[in-house]
Amino acid sequence: MEKNTEFESQKHFVNEIHSRILLRLEQREVFPSGLIRLVNEFLLEFEEEEIEELLQPVAIITWANPVYKNTPVPFNADASYDPDGGDIILIEWDVNGNGIYEIDNVNPFLGAYNVAGTYHIGLRVTDDEGQIGTALETVIVIE
Repeated sequence: MEKNTEFESQKHFVNEIHSRILLRLEQREVFPSGLIRLVNEFLLEFEEEEIEELLQPVAIITWANPVYKNTPVPFNADASYDPDGGDIILIEWDVNGNGIYEIDNVNPFLGAYNVAGTYHIGLRVTDDEGQIGTALETVIVIE
């Protein structure tokens, strides 16, 4: 699981502010107990706060092998899922593996190849929290 860098950055910022406030109060020999107590309580609450980490959906492409030239082949995204229990709300296909997703919200996608060889197909799925997962697969087409 990836570390939430935005949260870590915010936590560092709050710790830095906390340290600076206490240092300035000490330098001025001013210790309003209510303010120090509030600052300390805020810092403790912030450190204990649980941040829900958003997980990327997992994009999975399935298709029947072998793939023959001039024969339609259905590429399916049904095995894709969202590990934090959300819904996949957008399916996009990159039909030639160039990074441009030309077809959206078609599942299964029906492809066909006129020449035997090696091809690439990409899938990008987006969940209901806006997280994105991708997959790129190699398809071998035979005579």
